[in-house]
Amino acid sequence: MRLFRLQTVTATLAASLATGRQTMGSRRSTVRFFGKLIPLFTMFCACFLAESAFTYGQGIITGSINGTVVDPTGAVIPDALAKVVSESNGTTFEVKTNGEGVFQVSDVP
Repeated sequence: MRLFRLQTVTATLAASLATGRQTMGSRRSTVRFFGKLIPLFTMFCACFLAESAFTYGQGIITGSINGTVVDPTGAVIPDALAKVVSESNGTTFEVKTNGEGVFQVSDVP
């Protein structure tokens, strides 16, 4: 039985080589599949890179203000109320100083 199978495979291989055709049809279909998949993958990567370039500059720019509240003699004023007003849009931030007169306002647009 083994001898028959070996002879059949050898005869099939010899016949396909004589005609110039490949015996592996699955290899051809795999090449076709990846041949169609590569342009799709390339387009996906291009869209992803383009999207990240457009969204790069969309962040909100903010800052912070910190300082110390002192009286005219230079002594610190603990527990004072510091008020920060934005001239461009009128936003107001109010913070209380700590025991050393230090305040900090974060995320100021």
